[in-house]
Amino acid sequence: MKNKTNENFVQIPNKMFMNTNNDEKLVYVKLLQSQMIGYLDKDNRTTMTTVSLLVTLLGWSKGQYSNKKVVKALNGLKDKKYINFESIQDVFTVQINKWNDKEEHIVPVDWKQSGVKFSGHTQIRLSVIDNLL
Repeated sequence: MKNKTNENFVQIPNKMFMNTNNDEKLVYVKLLQSQMIGYLDKDNRTTMTTVSLLVTLLGWSKGQYSNKKVVKALNGLKDKKYINFESIQDVFTVQINKWNDKEEHIVPVDWKQSGVKFSGHTQIRLSVIDNLL
């Protein structure tokens, strides 16, 4: 997708800010990015990947520690129903699940009686992601 400045971006559901860790967000963004550039099927929101490819795309040092971080993030995203896949072996297919932009999630906080509402999505430019990595 492109925004007004013709720069590509990904959209992540705002509820991710309440229930995912940073590794999960980064892996999710890289899966979206790889799906966007057509590794497999843009219409069905699927992509093919490997753990080592995700480690490389994230700019993490190669090794067991980074592999475990990616696997943990993938499993966390699957448990939270952001993605789906059958198993993590060599090359595997990831389905990026659709989400309801209108769905609201309220997180209770100590400093506000009504809690904090998460709904909609956030557009993150790919250049911002590259700078973060």
